[in-house]
Amino acid sequence: MNKTKIRKTKFLKLLYQLQNYWKLGWLDNKARYAKTYLGEVWIALSVILLSSMLGLVYGDIFGNTIDDDIKYFSYLALGITLWNCIADSMALGSRFIIESANQILNTTYSLKSLFLRKFFYICQNLFIGLTSILIVIFFVNKEIIGNYFQLFLPLSVFLVFNLLIIIYFSLIGCLIRDFAEIVPLITTIIFLGSPILYPASKLDNLAWIADVNIPYRFLDLVRSSILTGEVDYFKCFLVLISGLILLLFTFSYLEKNRTKIALWCD
Repeated sequence: MNKTKIRKTKFLKLLYQLQNYWKLGWLDNKARYAKTYLGEVWIALSVILLSSMLGLVYGDIFGNTIDDDIKYFSYLALGITLWNCIADSMALGSRFIIESANQILNTTYSLKSLFLRKFFYICQNLFIGLTSILIVIFFVNKEIIGNYFQLFLPLSVFLVFNLLIIIYFSLIGCLIRDFAEIVPLITTIIFLGSPILYPASKLDNLAWIADVNIPYRFLDLVRSSILTGEVDYFKCFLVLISGLILLLFTFSYLEKNRTKIALWCD
C-alpha cells in the first residue's frame, strides 16, 4: 500500500512539473507576441497563408487539377508546419546554453527544467499550427479525417526527436561558437533537399536524399500517418522507447556536469 502511495505521489509530482513547464513555455509565447493584436493567432495564420500561396504556385507548376490542389495543400501545409518545428528546435538549441550561461551558473534551476521550458514553447507553437491546419483539412479534405486518431504515437516520436535536437544542438553550439551561424545554412539545405514543397516522387534518381535525410524521415512519419493512415506501430514504439532511454541518459549527464557545461561558454 505504501509503495502504491509513493508511486502515486511521484506521478502527481511529475504531472505538476510538466504543468509548470507548459505554463512557463506559454509565458515565453506571450512575451514573443506581446503588444501584437492577433498574438498567437499569427502562428496559425502564417502557415495557412504561406501554404495557400505556395500551393497555388507549385500546383500550377505541377499542373494539378482542383482535386490534386486540395490534396497538395494538405501535404504542403502539414510539411511546412512540422518543418517549422524542426527548424525552430535547431535554431533555438544552437544558442540556448550560450544565452543561458549566467542563469545556469547563478541559479539552482536544473538544466533539465530549462530545456523542458524551451521544449514546451516549441510544442505550443507546433500544436497551434498543427491544430489550425487539421481544422482546415477537415473542411477541404474529409477523406483523411479518420486518420487523425492514428497521430498520437508518430507525433510522440517526433516530439522526442525535437527535444533531442534542442539538447544536442545546444551542446554543439556551446563547444563550437560558429555552429549557431552555420545552423541557418544547414536548415536551408535540409529543407530544400526534403520533399516538403514537392512530392518525393519528383526526386527520381535522387530519391536516396530523402532516405538518408533524418529530419525528413521523422517529419514524414507524422505527415504520412495523417495523409495515408499508414503507421508502423512496432517501429514507432521501438524508436520512441530508444529516444526516451537516450533522453534519460542525456539528462543524467547534464545534471552531473551542470557547472562544467556552463563554463564551456567562457
